[in-house]
Amino acid sequence: MNNPNDVLRARNGYIWSLLAPFMVIVTTLAIASMNFSYSICVSDEIDCGRNGAKMLNYVFGLLPSALWYIFLFPNAFHRESVFVRKHGWHALAQGGILLGVAFLGLLIDWLTRANGVIPNITFAVLFVIWLVYLMRYQKFVKKHTLSPTDPLFVEQSLNHLKSSDPLERRMAVIDLAQSKSPETVSELIEATQDSDNIVRHNALDALRTIESPEARQFLESQNIQPKVDVETAIKTGLLVGLIGTPIALIASITVIMVSMGGFDPVMIFASWVIIGVLIIFPFAIFCILGALIGALIGRERSGTKEALRNAAIMGLIIGTVIFILLFISTNSLLEPFIGF
Repeated sequence: MNNPNDVLRARNGYIWSLLAPFMVIVTTLAIASMNFSYSICVSDEIDCGRNGAKMLNYVFGLLPSALWYIFLFPNAFHRESVFVRKHGWHALAQGGILLGVAFLGLLIDWLTRANGVIPNITFAVLFVIWLVYLMRYQKFVKKHTLSPTDPLFVEQSLNHLKSSDPLERRMAVIDLAQSKSPETVSELIEATQDSDNIVRHNALDALRTIESPEARQFLESQNIQPKVDVETAIKTGLLVGLIGTPIALIASITVIMVSMGGFDPVMIFASWVIIGVLIIFPFAIFCILGALIGALIGRERSGTKEALRNAAIMGLIIGTVIFILLFISTNSLLEPFIGF
């Protein structure tokens, strides 16, 4: 059995390798919209052509965007664990393949003068590859992660709870909260008297998730209300994200088309269908946003009013950032597809 900390580190590497492509897309489009190829292509000695200039902008955007994968280097060059190094290189290779396919698509489009057709196909290919990586990640999690209800998982967590390292005790309490096992109530009650403040806080949170007369009696003695099911809250948030995605797509394209000179329902619908291959980007953003809000509401201890207020503030901040990024990249996003 591999060290749980090593498994967690490797797992985080895979998660970042799945999230990084979305950061690469946004960064590439934002940089491409700055039209850095202008200074090169206006030269009398170089005739890039309209398509060449556009592809060059994408290359200028893609090169620095690859730096998002630099966060995988600590895993790939981890000195202490062969397991972490192995999976760190796997995650890094996944990013390299995606970037390589993207570069190849731009190169083929430039050589064949396809005028943006190849990037459309490349997006679809990249999406399929990303789905394959997602399935590989799920297999990794299934293979190397014990179920929270597994007796061995509970036993390991209880052993870590006795550790002298506060960080291990904190993680142990979080793991016990996931197991929701009534057999761990007495240990969690004892952990509420721990010398570490975070351990005490996590222990109280864990007790609020366990259906047990002993846990309920202890919480009542401390005047603490039972906790909302975080898992249910996150699932609700994901559902909000799923519903919000097509609405956001339609609204965004409608605003863009209207701002460009009129409301043409046919063109709006056609554009929406054409860039449907990019649905994974807004889908991921709205799902993550919804899940975060759901988790925040589920974890909030001081009442739903404060939870909703914090969720609204967080949503406003993230939504503003998304709007700015989409505004910057609007021209680059639509130009290859609808040809203006």
